Amino acid sequence: MEPAMTKLLGMMKILVAIPGMPTLFDGDDAGTTGYDTKTKNMFVQCRQRNHDEWLNPDSPKYKAFIAHYNNLLDDVMKVRKDPKCNALNNGSIHTLPLNCAETGELIPAILRQSTDGRMTVSVINPTGLHHDFRSNYRQNDIYLDKIYLNSDDGMTGIEGLKEGRRFVNAKDKNDIYYTRVKDGKYYIARHVNGQDVPIPLHDTTLILYYVPEEGVPLTFTGSCMVKPSASFVANAYKAKSCESGKRLALVK
Repeated sequence: MEPAMTKLLGMMKILVAIPGMPTLFDGDDAGTTGYDTKTKNMFVQCRQRNHDEWLNPDSPKYKAFIAHYNNLLDDVMKVRKDPKCNALNNGSIHTLPLNCAETGELIPAILRQSTDGRMTVSVINPTGLHHDFRSNYRQNDIYLDKIYLNSDDGMTGIEGLKEGRRFVNAKDKNDIYYTRVKDGKYYIARHVNGQDVPIPLHDTTLILYYVPEEGVPLTFTGSCMVKPSASFVANAYKAKSCESGKRLALVK
């Protein structure tokens, strides 16, 4: 199962980083394959019940391999729940120009900005992808000189982002990046020990976030439950009549 689980993990990393709602089919994170009998599953059409006991360390049927990947998937998915990364959920979308890695790979990136000023930058490492179901998936380790925010022709990306905006790696709060401007080119550079250094991509994705004022919570972090009145619900599908135009006539 390991080749499939590594591909699932990589897929979810990308879905979390790009626009849209990342969706994980119930049971995928717990190793439920739908292939539990010789004829796949003739008893419940698709899958048998989810094996929660595989994830319980106190259970005699505990499976450390399944629990390991379940925890990894939880870590990937919880990025969307982090208020600092809220722009991943509701930010306007800005496609950044393709960035070229030191080894020649073209690396796509997306910037998103919420109405409260929070921003995220998602960088996708597309290396290592394959269709061999027998082999594990693992991305290559590559490096970017910088993350460009605008293209030479002005067709993609953004410009005007004030220099010195502080971005943080969503996986490591000590990994710091700053916006820079040079000769009209806007970009993000990794900052280590007082100087800008190459950006390592040791994972499928790199997600950076920017918070306008540290420590200031989002204006709204809950959910909005709209409860229409009973009369509104009851009449929602009631046939409606219109009086307008009934007295119109053709006059010769």
